Amino acid sequence: MSKPLLLRFPLADILPLAEHAAAAPDHRTSPYSDASGACLIWVKDDGTYIMSNGLPHLPGKNIHHHVVHADGWGPGTEDELSDTPVGGHDFAEYFPLNEPLSSDATTTMLERLRAAVTDGLRWLELEVSKDSVSLTYGD
Repeated sequence: MSKPLLLRFPLADILPLAEHAAAAPDHRTSPYSDASGACLIWVKDDGTYIMSNGLPHLPGKNIHHHVVHADGWGPGTEDELSDTPVGGHDFAEYFPLNEPLSSDATTTMLERLRAAVTDGLRWLELEVSKDSVSLTYGD
């Protein structure tokens, strides 16, 4: 069994993606998710990254849309990811930005991202195990 994997994404680069999704007039949806509206999409294919689901896409450097790769898990790391809980098939996981983070909370993910940047935090962290993903913010 593989141990949990901590993926770290720079908050200073993630917040503009979230703001783009929130301001976009239309949004990409997935037939595999019931998430709608503004979302961040966590993707695993050639590396692992987060992107906005806002349409039109933010232009990227060498691809059709702007993405933020996890620290140390950029293009060319797909083989190394295969030995982690992220390994296996490619996927896209949607994180709604305007819904409460939990059933007993009123703060949305977008509000929490903004507060984390204001508080000087540097990372959006996803701890991935075989059966779960937890999202936190770190220094």
